[in-house]
Amino acid sequence: MPDQPQALNFLTGTECIMTPLTVTGTAVGLTMPTGFTPRHAIIACETAAVRYGPSSDPPTTAQGTPMAVGEKLDLTDPMGDFWGFLKRIQFIATGSNATIQCTFFD
Repeated sequence: MPDQPQALNFLTGTECIMTPLTVTGTAVGLTMPTGFTPRHAIIACETAAVRYGPSSDPPTTAQGTPMAVGEKLDLTDPMGDFWGFLKRIQFIATGSNATIQCTFFD
């Protein structure tokens, strides 16, 4: 069996949880899991476009990093610890309400 790619080795951790989040016209942060500290995540935009940015400079419908339906924000670098970023990131829908799917890993 071929070796697993290095970027996926962290997935052998003990915790993983998936949570959907409804995003509206008001900036909202992620719903963080309880019981463990997620340090990695994959965030997928599922139903409508959104923008994201830090809570210190919340996104608006015209400002922030755009994320189209089908795009993913991949925070799985095994050398990274994204806990602080995950606590501060916020999303806003740019049109109709959106659903994003967040998969958190320890």
